[in-house]
Amino acid sequence: MFDGFDCTPARRRCPPDIANYCRLHSHDGVCDDQCNTVECGFDGGDCARKPSDVLPGDISIVVLTTPEHFAMNVGLFLLTLSQKLRASDLSVRFEREIRVKRSAFNVGVLVWIEVDVTDCYGDCFSDIDIVANYLGAASAKKVSTCLQRF
Repeated sequence: MFDGFDCTPARRRCPPDIANYCRLHSHDGVCDDQCNTVECGFDGGDCARKPSDVLPGDISIVVLTTPEHFAMNVGLFLLTLSQKLRASDLSVRFEREIRVKRSAFNVGVLVWIEVDVTDCYGDCFSDIDIVANYLGAASAKKVSTCLQRF
């Protein structure tokens, strides 16, 4: 896990024929079995049958996009980040708009994330600081596609 999952077999993507459905119905409180896979983000935790295993603490990140764009695409953001972290549920809250690097042109959204690893199996994160380090390293290497999709 500490190598960014480079040594584990490649995971499939959520099937294209249900990916949009899963994105739209993730975190809606209704279990959709077809979306309850690691590839489809465990249906946002809607199918969890055991008590939540939320890692203590949260992570704050800045997503360089407008608040409107982020709000319209928060489902895709959560689904993709859930896939990357192998987390069954991510809780997110965000500030509407912040200025980055004292520039009027760099607008971002400050996002706080809680990570639930209830349905994770195999190599799973067990500490929120390790999750933060992983996301920081992925961002530094410019391989964090979950953030680049915006």
